[in-house]
Amino acid sequence: MVEDEARWAAIAKTEVRQRWWKPMGDVMPSNADHSPVAHGLREVFHLE
Repeated sequence: MVEDEARWAAIAKTEVRQRWWKPMGDVMPSNADHSPVAHGLREVFHLE
């Protein structure tokens, strides 16, 4: 779970993250900016 969308977006703009996305594009679906395509996940387990 991402607790802070702004912080998550800032991480995505880092040079290290950009370098990581380029080679990973060969093994996972990606957007035009090389970011991975994200899909929501169905909750399977819930622990309290």
